[in-house]
Amino acid sequence: MSKYFYAEATFIDQGIMDLVSSYAFEAFGCSGIEMLNMDEPSVDKLIGKRAYSVAEVTDDIFEDVNKAAKESLQTIKFYFETQEKSHQFFQSMKELKGVQITPKSGEGQDWNESWREHYRTIEVQDFLNVVPSWEKENHNNNKDVFLYPGMGFGTGQHETTFLCLKSLAFLMNKTDFSSIKRVLDFGCGSGILGIAAAKKINNTSVDFVDVDTKALENTIVNLEHNDLQEDLRFKVKTRDNFVVTSPYNIVFANILSHILIEEKITIISSVNSGGYLILSGILINQKEEVVCSYLEDGKLRYIHCLDKGDWTSLVFAKL
Repeated sequence: MSKYFYAEATFIDQGIMDLVSSYAFEAFGCSGIEMLNMDEPSVDKLIGKRAYSVAEVTDDIFEDVNKAAKESLQTIKFYFETQEKSHQFFQSMKELKGVQITPKSGEGQDWNESWREHYRTIEVQDFLNVVPSWEKENHNNNKDVFLYPGMGFGTGQHETTFLCLKSLAFLMNKTDFSSIKRVLDFGCGSGILGIAAAKKINNTSVDFVDVDTKALENTIVNLEHNDLQEDLRFKVKTRDNFVVTSPYNIVFANILSHILIEEKITIISSVNSGGYLILSGILINQKEEVVCSYLEDGKLRYIHCLDKGDWTSLVFAKL
């Protein structure tokens, strides 16, 4: 197995951290860095009300993330191809004030593959699993959704995606789906929700819509992993090119609450009478605002919610 080497450094000053990071790349051929100071829940709480997707993270959001990060110690792993480079970097940094640095090494790390260790099969219901695409041959093609995670566009691991899948399972347990013919995955990300519907509901078509073209590219990859890429019932569209021409029996909208409210007219109009709307991307403390907003026009009936961690998913029926 291959070996990787890294030096782990903790900084108390942002300026020193930036200087050292540049120095690591320029003088020692650093292969990459990993920042350890902010976890996903912290970032969620910081940007959750203001970001739509990766494409919509604006400069002011980055500034606030950086500001929050500066309030705590900064820890970075600097990776090197050889122990010699790692050791030389360590020696050059160990006397620098404002830095605590430690050389380390580990066995068997392949940079192009190691991220896969973080993805495992997710059991949503006894009839629905989300399986990493590289484990496809060991699983049931009819039961499982195969997913190649790309840029964090929805893997089933985040609460919001999981809650949408659980809400779909709830409807499948309570409703006759024989009449479901059209599904919309609005803000599709990886396409996981629309693909799950396509594989669980016989003879349905699915439209996948997102503002981010890279998310749509990831959706196409995942359609291929599920052997759906050549089926003309499945269409991938940018938000700019999406117009509701015919309503859908089921609509997923797993985006953030302020965008759900901004897009309310389009989202509600996209649901067929008697159809279902599944919303997520909503923090629990935002639930009441979203529910009230979606009920105020009298076109929906609120029928179900699920919570997980700080997040919630809402299910409505169209009157």
